[in-house]
Amino acid sequence: MKPQVGIACVAMKRNIHELPDLIRMGAAQGIELFSISNILAYTPELKEEVMYERTLIDGSYELARKAEEINFPRLELSNPTMEAYWKDFQSDFRYRMTGGEVDPSIMQCPFLLRESTSIRWDGELSPCLPLLHTHDSYLGKRLRRSLAYSIGNISKFSLSELWNDPVYVNLRKRLQVFDYSPCTYCNSCEMADGNQEDCFGNSPPTCGGCLWAQGLIQCP
Repeated sequence: MKPQVGIACVAMKRNIHELPDLIRMGAAQGIELFSISNILAYTPELKEEVMYERTLIDGSYELARKAEEINFPRLELSNPTMEAYWKDFQSDFRYRMTGGEVDPSIMQCPFLLRESTSIRWDGELSPCLPLLHTHDSYLGKRLRRSLAYSIGNISKFSLSELWNDPVYVNLRKRLQVFDYSPCTYCNSCEMADGNQEDCFGNSPPTCGGCLWAQGLIQCP
């Protein structure tokens, strides 16, 4: 199998204008994949660089997860079709396109979808990269502390034992349903300031404030 070379970058207000040149330069060098993520704002300065302020408070993302699906055929991207597409994309529907893709993975755990797990330097196994370490970041204007969460340590248990641990199995089932409170766009109480509880009564870790699950932050 031939290895693929890709470029991962973090888009911010200060550098978004450079993105077209980056893609052209990469394509000229044979780059096959471009992975672009928003910034996870962990300082007040970075909070001013985010480009998803309105998206955070847009409840239509939650509605779109449950709404009807629009399945588009292949169409030329001309002015009339782009205008129609744009109006539809602003409605509360989910979208698919023949021969293309409009990613519907909102209110879903991308790490669960990839059936991946994460292991920290000291052997602690977590369900995802964000839960490997305790960290602070801004959810809108509010500072949020996400506490690390571990299933166990691979120095004490095998990977298979940890993967099949009833606690981990139950967590993956919860993530499939993703019945967490919508902290990303509600963000109006102190429960949104952490990942230990939510107003739906979930036990930790609570994932309603996870920007990865909203498609705002992505890992290569």
